[in-house]
Parts: sequence; C-alpha cells; structure tokens
Amino acid sequence: PQVLILYRISDLGCHKNNTRLENATKEHCLLNAAEIFGKENFYIIADNCSDELIKFIQDNNFKFERTSLGNSKSFKYALTKAIKEYDDEQIIYFLEDDFLHLPGSRNLIIEGLEIADYVTLYDHGDQYVKYNWKYEGSAPFNRFGFHRWKIFLTDHSHWREAPSTTMTFAAKIKTLKQDYKIWMQNPDEGTPKDFLSFLKITKQKNIIDFFKILRMKKTALAILLNNFAWFRKKRLLISALPGKSTHTEKKWLSPLTDWTKV
Repeated sequence: PQVLILYRISDLGCHKNNTRLENATKEHCLLNAAEIFGKENFYIIADNCSDELIKFIQDNNFKFERTSLGNSKSFKYALTKAIKEYDDEQIIYFLEDDFLHLPGSRNLIIEGLEIADYVTLYDHGDQYVKYNWKYEGSAPFNRFGFHRWKIFLTDHSHWREAPSTTMTFAAKIKTLKQDYKIWMQNPDEGTPKDFLSFLKITKQKNIIDFFKILRMKKTALAILLNNFAWFRKKRLLISALPGKSTHTEKKWLSPLTDWTKV
C-alpha cells in the first residue's frame, strides 16, 4: 500500500528553536522525511512560510501549495483535502515540520494500521514520567504512578496502546471520514487541541483518570462526559516501541535513539 504524506510546514510564527535539537531545522526535517518516505509521495501545505523557505521547497521539486491559515486551520484544511481527494483505503500520514524519522518508518505505518485505527511512530517521553498533579508535562493516565497500556506485537515491532499523540499520525481515509466531526471541533485559531481530540477518539473514561483530567482545560470535562456514550466506536491508537520517529523538542525525545545523528 502507498502511504501519502500531507506535510504541514511553517517558519513564521511560534518558534521554539532554543528547545529543539540543533539539527532539527525546517529544511533538515523535510529532507529527512522525503528520504524516508519518497518525495513522490509528498504534498506540502506551506502555511505562513517565508520566501526563503518557499524557494527551498521549490528548488527541491516538492509538490506544494502556499496558504496563510494558521496551525489549527491548516490541519483542518489538510484533513478536508485528504477526505475529498482519496479513496477510503488510502493511508494518509499527517506530518508536522518538527519531526525526524528512521528508516523503515513507511512499512511500520502500514503494519501498524493492520491492527489499529491510528498509528504514531513517536514514543512520547511523557509516558516515562510519573504523574504529578503539579507537573503538566507528565501524562495523566496511570495507576498509582505507573502506566498500564496494552502491548501488541507485529512482524517488525512492538506497539503500545496510547491515549493520545501529537498532530503527526497516520490513518486510513475511512477512519478520518468517520471521525471528521471530532477533528473539526478544533478551534480555527491557535494550535489544534490534539490531546483533547484523541481523548474523545480513544474514549478514555476510567474514573480515576477522569478526576485527574478535571484539573486540565474546561473543555476536557465536556469531552470526557461525552465519552460515556456507547453509540460511538472506541478507536485504537498505537505507538511504536521503540519509536521510529521523534518530535524534536529535547525534553520529549523518543528514547533509545541518538536523534542528533539522524
């Protein structure tokens, strides 16, 4: 099966360069992904990009379009574009511009979607931090300080069930169609509420976790209450172990790989 990459890139706006890997420039992350997945499978949404970055994209012969939508709205645009243009069985990998990948990533996405609805190659570092009420960076879904998720095995990887991930993930068009309304509930302004969206999609509803989540944003309460409804299918999101990709923020790198050399 073919994996199509919808790549969202921007270099005007929020910058976290001081917290990112030094090698994780916009240009390097893009070229790394193109090498792993094949440039022929790429379509770039260049949102609020400088002329210099646009020239780089053009010089490297990527298919792209230029937009000025903002982070959350550009994702909605990419999602709608995918649903309109591709068949139900097509695999789409929504990829942000601050990730690095290892060889084998494409095949692992295909393999993961044979057993799950959503796949992430990113093994988020917050899964290894004991939950702390006062520390927003730690993942809230655990039992007495320890996470309890199902582990799966496919031909080339272990996988862990995950409650959420970033806005970099893979799914089939038929899944995205069914969950379209949930994704479109994200605000038009600012960044997508990926954590809250995936909470709704994966139907996290353990009562212990419920009370922990109440300390987060108000909209989380409405989402978790909604998750007690039985009419909507619970989705399975899985994360590769060890991670085949990483978000390039130094604090939350996928473990066991020296990402400075990728």
